[in-house]
Amino acid sequence: MGQGEYKGCDDLVYKGYFESNKLKNGSISFSKDKCEYWVNYSNGDISNISIKLADGTRYDGGAKDKYINGNGKMSFSNGDTYT
Repeated sequence: MGQGEYKGCDDLVYKGYFESNKLKNGSISFSKDKCEYWVNYSNGDISNISIKLADGTRYDGGAKDKYINGNGKMSFSNGDTYT
């Protein structure tokens, strides 16, 4: 139990507060298929997800039950945005 950082394979990084060997509050970041992902945790649940695609398109928004859910913003490389 406590604050820490864990680095796994495939650039997987866990940072934050751990309890019972699980991330309770903090973030996970990783890269896959030329995309970057950031997942924020609050009270043991995913609270926010950010995804940056290879072309510069980016999604930032809420999550529930491990899926994108709720309010979010999609920003495209040409400057267009949708909320």
